[in-house]
Amino acid sequence: MRPRRWHLQDCNANGIPDECDIAGGTPDCDANGVPDECDLAGGAPDCNANGILDSCDIASGFSQDADGNGIPDECEVFVVVGDLNCDGSVGFGDINPFVLFLTNYALWQTTYSCSPLNGDINGDGRTPRLGISTRSWLC
Repeated sequence: MRPRRWHLQDCNANGIPDECDIAGGTPDCDANGVPDECDLAGGAPDCNANGILDSCDIASGFSQDADGNGIPDECEVFVVVGDLNCDGSVGFGDINPFVLFLTNYALWQTTYSCSPLNGDINGDGRTPRLGISTRSWLC
């Protein structure tokens, strides 16, 4: 009977089996037996491009995931249509920022940090001056 040959994984082709890489300190934050660098190279999500798997960012507390969807909150765009002063709600405080959004979009962008889709009043996905037709105000 021939001796059995073991084929050890070496996902990063550095000549060291993955399990030895990990035992030697190569990060495997999700403990799946694959070095994180290989998970990332294989397309595992790292939406904030910090070199750490999103799932590990969330598990470590580095990133929050308020809705539990597995995507760090800093990578999601929250849209509150009409909230042009970016305070999370729509009210009288949005009037001047709305005018700025329509008349000087570049200044609005440097002044406020929320998504420009907050100004997409008609929901057509276009920015700036999203979906506001002067005709609709005349009738």
